[in-house]
Amino acid sequence: MNLKIIGILVRKDLIDAIKTPRLLLIVIVPVIIFVATTIFFDDQLTFRVAIFTPTPSQLTSALAGAEVVRLTVFDSAEAVRQAVNTEKASLGIILPDKFDQALQTSQFPQVTFLLADDGKTNQAALSLVQQLIRFLSPTAQSFSASVEVMQPNSEEGISLRGNLKPSQFTVIIWLTMSLVGNGLMLVPTLIIEERERKTLDALLLSPASYSEVALSKALVGLTYSLLGGLVMLFIQNGLTGDVAFLLVILVAGSLALNLLGLLVGGLAKNIHTLNSFGSLLIFPLTLPAMLGLLGPNPYIQYLQFLPTYHLVQGIAYAMNGQGDKILFNVFVLSLECAVIFGAVVWSLKQRELA
Repeated sequence: MNLKIIGILVRKDLIDAIKTPRLLLIVIVPVIIFVATTIFFDDQLTFRVAIFTPTPSQLTSALAGAEVVRLTVFDSAEAVRQAVNTEKASLGIILPDKFDQALQTSQFPQVTFLLADDGKTNQAALSLVQQLIRFLSPTAQSFSASVEVMQPNSEEGISLRGNLKPSQFTVIIWLTMSLVGNGLMLVPTLIIEERERKTLDALLLSPASYSEVALSKALVGLTYSLLGGLVMLFIQNGLTGDVAFLLVILVAGSLALNLLGLLVGGLAKNIHTLNSFGSLLIFPLTLPAMLGLLGPNPYIQYLQFLPTYHLVQGIAYAMNGQGDKILFNVFVLSLECAVIFGAVVWSLKQRELA
């Protein structure tokens, strides 16, 4: 391949992008998504607390009135354990019978606290409840506390989310949707516009080979994807964990999606056909991210052939600080890039034969 020719073709498309609203759109979309998530998905700190008390207690009323607490009252201690086990509550409280009376009469009542894990958020919730009990009965003697850290019930299936919180994984969902939209709807227009302007035939008859044309378009698309992706990660505080590995998987995944978009653009005859093809592919490609938010899932294993499966898993690994685990994901994405690149070159050759 002639790198000089590839560089000329890339520069041409980037200059075209600057002259059109395309580059501005790539930067603006992540900002719009950030504003929307801030307005509609406010990530305010909330403690999910489950409580069981055999007799009425003022602690229940106090917790129900706290703005940072989302309280659920259960009718048995076992129900509270189940809620913490299934992560419906991050903190469980089991009070003894006649807790308030025992507290006031210095009987050192036994309170059982159940933590879903020993993270800082749950420790803060535990400290809040303990301080609240002391505040409700400042003249009373202390109580006896039993703290148990529980392991959530393991579910069958693959978990793409790993140890990320749902709010953290939401960043990956928006990022995946942005990369898929860029690859399947924006990048194919690099081919469609050349065809509609009658410059694609001239380009294919130039000294540039099919491979050089395909690679130059893919690199332009990669520039779009990295620009939009990095803007989104930056404004949503997603540049965490192993950032270097995060960039590697971002490049590999974006390149695979852009090549897939070029293949669609090569097969589509016009912008209307492109919209039809792109719309059909967007849903299955974003499905790994959507299912990943739900945690372990027995069905997600059937999506491992999709490039977005390995993109989502690799990003989650990197953000979890487990960047060394992305090597297999990068390997699979590299193979998919090679296969799709060959298909893109084939589609360009077919146009000449036609």
